[in-house]
Amino acid sequence: MIGAILLHNADVSLTTSNVDAAVGLIPNNFVRSLGRGERSDGLTRIRVQYQELAGLAFSLAPLADSADSRGLTGDAAAMRHVIDRLRSTTRDLRALLVDLHPPNLGAVGLDSAIRDLVSPLSARGTRVSLAVNEEDQLDPQTQAILYRVAQEAVRNVIAYADAKAVSVEVGVADSIARLVVSDDGRGFEPEIREQRLTEGHLGLALLEELAQQAGGRLTVDSTVGVGTRIELEVPLG
Repeated sequence: MIGAILLHNADVSLTTSNVDAAVGLIPNNFVRSLGRGERSDGLTRIRVQYQELAGLAFSLAPLADSADSRGLTGDAAAMRHVIDRLRSTTRDLRALLVDLHPPNLGAVGLDSAIRDLVSPLSARGTRVSLAVNEEDQLDPQTQAILYRVAQEAVRNVIAYADAKAVSVEVGVADSIARLVVSDDGRGFEPEIREQRLTEGHLGLALLEELAQQAGGRLTVDSTVGVGTRIELEVPLG
């Protein structure tokens, strides 16, 4: 199906702008696949589509070389552009699939696992506040999604925020588990999230779907020059 989107696009006009439009459909396809049926079925579909994406990137490489050899430099450039986009998307997706259920979480506990996540921030001089409360009330599935959202949030802080202070709080109130990750970094406009999703960065979009499937919600509030606040709420099972 993903290959058909791109091939159909190529038949019309293989330009960089058309390639961007076609590849932009791929992240949404991954996210929607999680919403059909049980979570395990959605993840199985994503694994299959991940393999298709990786295979498509591999198969396009010789086509780009062939276009170059025939003097079709515009087509070759467009193909190499889509290859780069596909590879970026597959890297993000592979990380999400591997990290969704961290293998050491059950052994070390949520508090220690999140402390490991924020340790690079502390090492670079960022002030870090961490509080994990009522961990004993959290079942393994809830701990896994709390950890995964914290992981994505901390990754974004490290990569983009340039924050001086970061706070991570986990607690339980009224039978709802809550995670809040906030920073005082650069912040961003809402359009940036849409742009990154179109470019194949799936992290928060996929986690929003997982939160909804668990009966919860994930909200992202960001203000340029002020910082970002990510909050996850999940009802206890």
